[in-house]
Amino acid sequence: LIKLGIECSDNRFRAKLHVEVIQNLSMLGPKRGNRPEAICDGMELGRAYIAEGTEGARKVARRLELKRWSPQEIERADEQEMESLGRTSALGPQASAVVQKLIPPGEGWTRYDDDMLMDQRSQIYFVQVGPRRGQYLKHDPKSNRFEDVGVPHASKEFPVTLSAGSGCSVRRGAKLDRIVVLNDI
Repeated sequence: LIKLGIECSDNRFRAKLHVEVIQNLSMLGPKRGNRPEAICDGMELGRAYIAEGTEGARKVARRLELKRWSPQEIERADEQEMESLGRTSALGPQASAVVQKLIPPGEGWTRYDDDMLMDQRSQIYFVQVGPRRGQYLKHDPKSNRFEDVGVPHASKEFPVTLSAGSGCSVRRGAKLDRIVVLNDI
């Protein structure tokens, strides 16, 4: 039995995937400022679990930390659809045969074909559906094949404070036109 829901704490919302089998599994998405974003997270977690199991859901949960939902995606968020996804998947694999395509983190992805996206800057491809779903690939022009590459490094933002100082030197009554800037990080 799969249950998808939204959890609220401190006026922040997060998706919750709860699976009851021989062992129970609960997985939380990132904390969001509003409920529709958490619903979008829940849909992605549920689809990933249905398609790839626990490991797939864990991968998506990590990716969701960096995901920023567009206004159109937030507007389309439907809590009843999310809850029905959990009920449908409990009926068996035939009921959940339609699986949505995975979305890679970051921006700049363009459609390469029906199953893959491409990042023009890095020439990396991301497989959305099929047996290689969730993998990053690079095209080898010599063999005309796609080779598996690791997951790209996820960028992180850190607060940085910079300050600078300057000083002038006076020698025998004359001011030198030199400045020394010392950085202090």
